[in-house]
Amino acid sequence: MKNLRLFGTGATIATFALIGATGVLLFLGFRFANLKSVHEYVGVMMVLACLAHIAANWRAFLNYFKGATGVILALLIAAGTAAVAIDFGAKKGAPAVKKVYFWAQELSLEKAVATFGADRVKFEKFLEGRGLKFENISIKEFAAKNGASEDEILSALLPNPKK
Repeated sequence: MKNLRLFGTGATIATFALIGATGVLLFLGFRFANLKSVHEYVGVMMVLACLAHIAANWRAFLNYFKGATGVILALLIAAGTAAVAIDFGAKKGAPAVKKVYFWAQELSLEKAVATFGADRVKFEKFLEGRGLKFENISIKEFAAKNGASEDEILSALLPNPKK
């Protein structure tokens, strides 16, 4: 039990630090290669670490739910869970913006340039600046093949509203 307690607590702290760091980077708009995937996989590991931590400290955990404070805490947890369930239940599919985003990733670079009214010469210079060469394959395939970000490619194709 002592080993489980050490593992559960240590793993919870470590995964919390990683989730926090990657979450802040994502929130600030950083898009390193695989950052989102790292955040998601570490999130799954954090859930497992938290479950190990709770299992190792089960008696202490149950003490949180004794008396009036425990009832209030249980009600807050139930209300939060219900709110999340209702919110997810209300969304019967991807929002329109998400659908458009995934649709745009399937466009070939040539078609995307035409669809978004992008300047082909400027776009090719953008790619060259990153050591990439224009290929008429889908944005998704191009990004995967070249270790690039779909977001960055799409952003380069879209008009800049700040002009």
